[in-house]
Order: sequence, then structure tokens, then C-alpha cells
Amino acid sequence: MENRVGDKTPSAADIYKQVKIVEDLCTSLGKYCITLLPSERQSLNRGRLGIDPHLSRMADVAERFSFNVPGTSPDSLRNDVRTYQDLAPLEAALEKALQLVHDTRAIARSEASEAGLLYYALAQGGAGRSPELEVAVRDMREFMAHGPRRKKEPAPTPTPTP
Repeated sequence: MENRVGDKTPSAADIYKQVKIVEDLCTSLGKYCITLLPSERQSLNRGRLGIDPHLSRMADVAERFSFNVPGTSPDSLRNDVRTYQDLAPLEAALEKALQLVHDTRAIARSEASEAGLLYYALAQGGAGRSPELEVAVRDMREFMAHGPRRKKEPAPTPTPTP
């Protein structure tokens, strides 16, 4: 069994420092970034694919022909386009960092589960010969016998025939 991440586990202090850096970044981003409610996210206007280059030109057209739309202005449109474009590299960097953490946690859990189950199998094999070992594996045995399971789909109830 290969251990790809467990032997390189950072100290709790190092993880705390990283968490602090991310929290500080969130505080900094909070000055100009927002959090949407699920209902807000669902109701966003998701413009047509490829519309981005045309939006700045529409700001120019609106300004040139003195169009007036309540609640917005050509400058607001330009600022939204700029914000969308300028935050793209930050979003990509954060997604990359998040993927690193997700993947590392996933492989760590996988490796831990594999090793733990191998040790459990060995302990189960010797538990009948050692009362001390029997006591040591009792909790794991109960968990494995009655632990959380995936929910099964309820069997459809047959409809009575007339």
C-alpha cells in the first residue's frame, strides 16, 4: 500500500497558519465581493455564451446615444465587466488551491480507510485467541455491523388490483 499524503502531513500549527491566511483573504475580499443567497444565485441573469466582449461596446453605445436605464449607467456596466474579468485569475487560483485540499483530503481518507480495514481484518483474525484483542476491536466490530449505511430506496408498495 502506498502512502501518498500521510507521511507529509503538516503540523497543526502550519494548518492553522494557512487557515488564518485564508480567513484574512476572505476578510480582504469581503470589501468588494459578496455572498449570494441560493435564491439569488438561482435567479441570476446568465448572459449568452460569448457576450462579454459585446457588453463594453453596449456601454459605449449607451453613452454615445444618451440612453438612460434606471438603476444602471454605462460606467456601472463597464465596472461590472472589469470586475468580472479582473477576478477571473483570482478565482482560478482559489479553485486550484481548493482542488489541492479536496484531493489531498480524499486520498488521505482513502489511505486511512484502507490501512484501518487491513489492521481490523488482522485484529479480527486474532481476536478469538486474545481477550485483550477482543476488547480492543469491539467498538470497530459494532460499527462495522451496525454503523451508518447508505439509505436504501423504499420498496414500491404494490397497488391493489380491483
